[in-house]
Amino acid sequence: MTYAEGAGLDAGKQCLPGTRTEIITEITDWVNSTGYDVQRVLWLSGPAGKGKSAIAHMTANLFNDVRGLGSC
Repeated sequence: MTYAEGAGLDAGKQCLPGTRTEIITEITDWVNSTGYDVQRVLWLSGPAGKGKSAIAHMTANLFNDVRGLGSC
């Protein structure tokens, strides 16, 4: 499968330090959850400009740093 031009992880697109810690923790806990009763999809939604992309890239960077798999 080919990638769309310009798509992929942007290491510079992240949340400001100390912000959005609650949602980052919630997503990290979800990613690290195991078992059959764990939701398979986490849907991050909100109005334009509220930081969804920054949260996705921040989460992807966190797991990239520990060699985890993921996508944003």
